[in-house]
Amino acid sequence: MSRHQPPATASPAAQAARDPQDLISARILENPALTSRDALINGKPWVDVTPFCNHVHTYGYAILNQDALGLIHNVTVPHGHKVLSLFTGLGYAEAQMIAQGMDVIGFDREVLKERWLLDTHQGPGEMSLSRFSDRALFLSFPDPTKKENGGSAPVSFIDRFLNAGGSTVITINEARPRAHGIKCDQELLDRLAQGTCVGEISLPAWPTVMCFVGRGHAHNDFQPVLKVHQF
Repeated sequence: MSRHQPPATASPAAQAARDPQDLISARILENPALTSRDALINGKPWVDVTPFCNHVHTYGYAILNQDALGLIHNVTVPHGHKVLSLFTGLGYAEAQMIAQGMDVIGFDREVLKERWLLDTHQGPGEMSLSRFSDRALFLSFPDPTKKENGGSAPVSFIDRFLNAGGSTVITINEARPRAHGIKCDQELLDRLAQGTCVGEISLPAWPTVMCFVGRGHAHNDFQPVLKVHQF
């Protein structure tokens, strides 16, 4: 090869493989937390919970199945919408969306170093949501029973998003809001009811795990449901 000959251009696939988020997408199913989750779901009452990081252990209910990913894709991509995720945490579900070809940006109070969604930023705080009104709002809360003092945090962000011109809200909640004997966040349920539910997918049951000396016992199934509301 002549010393003056330009180097061969890398193929699009090779170029994509160098992108950190694409590398994450390529190994999206290698998360060891999934192995522990599946063992619990499949009826093994005692499993080693060491592979769980704290966040996935607590919020693993938000891991999406193919039906949920398909629903999110269908209500966003064909309509030109991208996804805005608030309280993203590790961003595993969001990275799943990206692996399916969706465009996702995330915000949280604390941006974790070891996260699946690299496009995560400090916030949301009091930031303006007007620049994201062309996206669908994704809010994944353990259930509608969690309510902060002074009002419902999910409702406050939904209102800010809608006031900024947004229209599509995607939530993950407990399908049985009173099942665990915790006061239901009726404010959130009432606010969502003001929109039109255009899609609903039940996610795999997520066992509540009690840990003792590095081991866990599943004692209650959490039944998450993903819903899409249009306002």
